[in-house]
Parts: sequence; C-alpha cells; structure tokens
Amino acid sequence: MSGDGSVTKTWGDGEHVFRLRIGEIRELEDKRDAGCFEIYRRLANGSCRFDDIRETLRLGLIGGGMQAPLALGLIAKYAGPTTFMENLLVAQAVITAALFGDPGDLVGKIAAGMLESTADLTSEDAPNSLPSSVPEPQSVGLSTTSTDAVFGSSPLRSTDGSDATVPVMNGRNL
Repeated sequence: MSGDGSVTKTWGDGEHVFRLRIGEIRELEDKRDAGCFEIYRRLANGSCRFDDIRETLRLGLIGGGMQAPLALGLIAKYAGPTTFMENLLVAQAVITAALFGDPGDLVGKIAAGMLESTADLTSEDAPNSLPSSVPEPQSVGLSTTSTDAVFGSSPLRSTDGSDATVPVMNGRNL
C-alpha cells in the first residue's frame, strides 16, 4: 500500500496498480447508489453485490493509471462469478487503501497528532505499528461491560471473588 491510497495487487493477468481518487469514488458512489463507506461496509462484511466488486476494481484500475477501455476489458475477462472471492479480496484492499490510507504512514500520523514525532517510536516498533501510547481501536460490537449486571454499563464481574464490582447507590452496596 502506498501513501497516495494506491495498492498494487496481483490480479487477472498480472500485477496492477489500483487507486480510488475522489473522482473515482464519486463515480463509484453514483454507479452503486451508495456512499463510499456503505460500499466499504458491504465489501467488508460480505453483504456486497456483484457490481460493488466489479465497479470498485474497474474504477481502481482507472485511478491507478489504466485507460478506461482496457480496464473495462480486464473486468469483463477476470471479474466473473467464478472468481468471486479473489475479486472480493482485491476490492476490499482497494477501497480500504482509498478510505484509510497506509497504516504505516508515520508522517500522516504525526501530522494528525497521533505521534509527537518519530522519536516516539521504539526499536521494538515495526514499520506498520504505533507506539504503545497510541490506543488500539476497539473492535466493533465487543464491549468490556456486562449485559447481565444490575446496571447495563457496570464493569464485568470480578472472577477472584472480590466485591470490587458490586454496584453502589448512595454510598451503600446494593
């Protein structure tokens, strides 16, 4: 993945550069009658339509520098129902690169205020990781609170037998 939102993938007849710039994103939204994050969500969770994949790939090829007629020809040849999963994985990578950029782009993270400077990195940090001072995003749908507690947002109950998580009201344990 590149800092410009492009991604190079082996697909179809060889290696190709895919990139969705603002013009391609707008065309994708128009052709699929959905916003780019809705298309991303559909591709990510498997609820996508066949043309979500095909249009993401076609416009990604065009944004990557391929002439439109050649991109259309490659889509007709390689984006068929028999290669659905392969095409889905490439389309996911293309739209993810466009919307979220390169996870290893430290300059962008510094500009966004996520890091003070590259001095915040330790020798243990891999090129695609953030220092421990940057919080990891939480998984969608996972919660650290219990749904069977007296109060729905109470912390999970203690497993060591202590009463550390007993709800308190007006200074008294409930």
